[in-house]
This record gives sequence, C-alpha cells and structure tokens, in this order.
Amino acid sequence: MPFPVYVRNIVKNSSRAEKLCCLVALPVLITCVTLIVLFAVQANNNPEALHSVTVGLKEPWYLRRGDWHAMSPHRIEFLELPVSYVIIGHAASHYCNQLYPCIEQMLLIQEAFMRRGMNDIGPNFLVGGNGYVFEGRGANVLGAMVTSWNKKSITIMFMGNYVVDMPDQAQFDHINVLLDVLVKERVLRSNYTLYAQCQVKPHTYAPGRHITERMKNFPHWNPVNISGCLI
Repeated sequence: MPFPVYVRNIVKNSSRAEKLCCLVALPVLITCVTLIVLFAVQANNNPEALHSVTVGLKEPWYLRRGDWHAMSPHRIEFLELPVSYVIIGHAASHYCNQLYPCIEQMLLIQEAFMRRGMNDIGPNFLVGGNGYVFEGRGANVLGAMVTSWNKKSITIMFMGNYVVDMPDQAQFDHINVLLDVLVKERVLRSNYTLYAQCQVKPHTYAPGRHITERMKNFPHWNPVNISGCLI
C-alpha cells in the first residue's frame, strides 16, 4: 500500500481525540526539525563552534585541561580564526618550576578568575618555569586578559610575578614552539604580531620587567609602545 494512502487511512480511522493530539504535535515536530536543520547549517559554516581546537602538541611539557584537572567553564565563546595578535602577560601569582606545584597554581588561578565572575581561567595558555605549558581556555576560545584585545588575539600568561621572578629559556622556547603549531593549525596568521601586555595596556607592569627585557626571544615581537611598560 502506498505510504500516503496508508497515512490517510490511519487519519480516517482515528478518533477525534487522536486527531487533536496529532494536530497539537505537528507544529512541535516541525519546529524541532527546523531547529535541527538550522543547527546543522550553522555547524557546517562554522565548525569550530561545535568544539574547541585541540593543539597538536604531544610533548611532555604540554598539558591539556584534563591533565591539570581544570574545572568546567561556565560558558564558552569562540574566536573567529585566524587571529593576528599574541599578547604576553603574567599571572602575578606564585612562581613554580615543577609539575605538581604548577598544577596546583593552575587550579588556584582558575578559581581566582571564576570567583571574580569570569567564565573560566583568563588566558588561552599559561607557562610555568622549566617550560611547562598549560592549556588555559584553549586555542580557539575567547580569552579574558586585555578587554579590547581579547577578540583578536591569543593570550599567554607566565605563571609567577616577573617583576621579581626570573624566567628561564625553556619558557620562551616552548612558547615559540606552541606559536609555530598555532600558525600551522591556522589559529594564528603567519604574519601575526606579538606584544607584551603593557604595550597594549600602557602604564602597567605585566608581564614584568624580567620578561619585557627579554621580549626579543619572540621573533614576531613588535617593540612599539614598550616605553609604556612600568619597571
């Protein structure tokens, strides 16, 4: 029996109550199908809206959110990739250069950000001593470090207070490895520009004088407005 004839017979033999239920359910079904189609179209046009980009780094010094037991974010907003800038700051927290103390610091930093009403830990990535690199919000997630720059940059924080703490070469080397990967994965433009936080937010200390003195370790660093960095 053809399907339309089959459906017509069912409707013909149904009770008034059953027909009424069908009439009520039909608009709901149409709405659900429409939403599914719209969601599928949006996902096809903007695939990163479905998930965070996983950085293809398999180094012992690179830790993803699960590795440091990050709390789930309250909300996730995504960047429009690729972005053109990288901003380097510091957490003004306790310095660490061993794995488990750095994990402890990551949890404390995340808690502090979320206690202030943030959706998650602030920057996209954080870097401890000995070059431990931690996934913060992630590669394609909108960060929270410099308000007017968050939508167009990848933000990276050194863990510690580098007004007094001293960075080590592994921190710079591993950040550069990370940035090269982000370029390959089209998170960053190949001609991106890198700034210290105090260059885009003048008359502040971050990332601290012991890092601003060594910004030449970053090949894409632009020294404009470096005089605005407090020492």
